[in-house]
Amino acid sequence: MGTTENTQMDEKEKAEILEKIRKGTPSALRRVGAYILDLIIILLLFIFTVPFLQFIGLDFVGIPSEVTLIAGGFIPVTPSYILTLSLFSLIQLAYFLILEWDKILGSSLGKKAASLKVVNIYGQGIGLTNSLIRNVFRLLWPVPFIFIGILPLVEPLPVPYIAYVFGVIILIDLFLILKTEQRIGDRVADTYIVYEETYEGIFEDYWKDKSTQDTIEPTPNW
Repeated sequence: MGTTENTQMDEKEKAEILEKIRKGTPSALRRVGAYILDLIIILLLFIFTVPFLQFIGLDFVGIPSEVTLIAGGFIPVTPSYILTLSLFSLIQLAYFLILEWDKILGSSLGKKAASLKVVNIYGQGIGLTNSLIRNVFRLLWPVPFIFIGILPLVEPLPVPYIAYVFGVIILIDLFLILKTEQRIGDRVADTYIVYEETYEGIFEDYWKDKSTQDTIEPTPNW
């Protein structure tokens, strides 16, 4: 679906749709369950990707087998450890970015299994731009593991504080999911996760008879 200006919807319709969206958001437990299934799939993709990349000469090692915990940090943190976290993050980003784009599936496989769909504030499946915006914030999640890992090697530099800041961001993300149904990426991209039946109901009521059903991509809330 392309992008178009929202010239066919008045403010009353927008408010009605947003109310339906908020009433159709799933519980945090359902979202977590869907995310756990997604993580299992992403982990499998990662496991199958690493041997190929090792074959072409890249060195991947997970969390070191001999881990010493000093001042809250993992030792040693090697370039291959950071490369491993980076690869996992990129696979995760690509997975959600592509599958949640409405032209592909409109939801990740975990969300699909849980009968959930990602929508914009107009109740439509999201475009590629909004999928990128909402999912790029997932790259924040592994950052604390990198910085906490190098913490004992660089003290008294302020690296631990960077790790703590990102850790707080993750906690805020979880809190927002529990209290507002939108994590940070959702709030910036103006997206919600709703039940598929909610999406279908909005489509029937507001979009089925429109002369255009092109996806509207809201301006990000930077």
